[in-house]
Amino acid sequence: MPKATKETIQNALLDSIVVGNQSVAATVAAEFGLSRQTVSKYLRDLVNLDAIKVTGAGRSTKYELVVQSKEQRIPITSKLDEHKIWEALMTDFLEHLSENERLICFHGFTEMVNNAIDHSEGQELHVTVSKTARYVMFMVQDNGVGIFNKITKALNLVDPRQSLLELSKGKFTTDPARHSGEGIFFTSRMFDAFTILSDNYALIHDGLHDWFFELKEKKLLGTKVVMNLLLPSKRTTKEIFDQYSSGPDDYSFARTHVPLNLARYGQDELVSRSQAKRVLARVERFEEVSLDFTGVAYVGQAFADEIFRVFKTQNPSIKLIYVGATDDVKKMIHRAMSHVSE
Repeated sequence: MPKATKETIQNALLDSIVVGNQSVAATVAAEFGLSRQTVSKYLRDLVNLDAIKVTGAGRSTKYELVVQSKEQRIPITSKLDEHKIWEALMTDFLEHLSENERLICFHGFTEMVNNAIDHSEGQELHVTVSKTARYVMFMVQDNGVGIFNKITKALNLVDPRQSLLELSKGKFTTDPARHSGEGIFFTSRMFDAFTILSDNYALIHDGLHDWFFELKEKKLLGTKVVMNLLLPSKRTTKEIFDQYSSGPDDYSFARTHVPLNLARYGQDELVSRSQAKRVLARVERFEEVSLDFTGVAYVGQAFADEIFRVFKTQNPSIKLIYVGATDDVKKMIHRAMSHVSE
């Protein structure tokens, strides 16, 4: 059995409560080889700390995380300042966070609020922050034109789902004079869960499988961004920026990660050159491009050839990397790469 600190055991209890486990004490006791009495003591400590609340008794006992929330609705004007919103709503409320956690929250919140102010074309901003002993969550919502609709119109895209792929690459903005197009790319990687909802789409970055999207039955007007940071967190803003920079002495945004599953619509396979060109749109702005084939079982010869022979021949200075490919996909990639010098 793993040796565990008090903090580790308490976090395991909190996680078990989050997922709705009805046998919290028994589950954690078995996980760490502890007695039920010992685990029950840790549960009582969490109750005394106001981290969890308990209802019922005996077999009907239920535990819930104590959630504290603050929210505000704010008219969107040209004079609205995201830093002042943070100071008024968040500073004291999040004083329990460590320095690295606070910087992540500050960066993500102010970036998303600024996006709403500058891009949404909405009249009202709705912001919410919720905290528990295990996470802090932000919601930033506007009643504007919708982020996916705006990208679709700006790039003259045939299918609005392509806007999800473009957004995931980074370095895209509808206002290049004032924005670099890096906010969503980096913020999504700082948090453990990051979701953008607009129209009938939800673009989700879950910290494990990178980006994926879901179709929603209910249409959302405007744009809603939800960010969740698990506590405690050792992640730093610096390490996220470093991961996608061109080097230790140059913080330029030089590397991107492209999830190929976002280029598939429904049951479509990636087979054509036109699909490959959609994947490659704007990637010439980067020095290194990581193409993630996770969730893609098959690609066609023309698709692979357009990326790994035609594009690579035309852009020899750009480093193409592929990850998450099945054996069948690798065969197509290697076939295309073998003809690069011909």
